[in-house]
Amino acid sequence: MKRDLWDRFMIALMGALIVFCLQEIWRSPAPLSEARYLLSIGIAVLVIVLKVRALRQAAAGR
Repeated sequence: MKRDLWDRFMIALMGALIVFCLQEIWRSPAPLSEARYLLSIGIAVLVIVLKVRALRQAAAGR
């Protein structure tokens, strides 16, 4: 139960990070030059995919 809560919290946190990075890219005069934000979005998407997979496996294991 505690692990599921942590996974859900991490998914929400990564979603917030994606929104923040997209806002920074949107405000930038040269959006594709902001490689750190693009990299952060990619890593956040990867974390979300892994956490969703972990939640599904935990639900299937019950």
